[in-house]
Amino acid sequence: MAWNEVKIKVGDKEFLAFQNTSQGNLFEIPCKMKMEELKEFNLGRTKHKVLKIEDFAQRGEVFVVETNKGAKKDDEPTEGGTDDPVGSEELQSESDG
Repeated sequence: MAWNEVKIKVGDKEFLAFQNTSQGNLFEIPCKMKMEELKEFNLGRTKHKVLKIEDFAQRGEVFVVETNKGAKKDDEPTEGGTDDPVGSEELQSESDG
């Protein structure tokens, strides 16, 4: 996993943080505030709402934060497959013939 150093703004204060390059919604933020205070932050003009926060290694040094912005979406529809629900095809035994 690669990380880029970024500046985020929480309230009136700016902090250096790291943003995951493959998951744009994953950040490592130094613990310079209480977890309860980190509800949202700005990265440039983009406001990120905190969805999940974890005190990495429970040592009070770094928060691993997941936000609502920048996530890659794997739930896009793909072509192919069928419209039939799973298990809709009835199996026939050789004696049904």
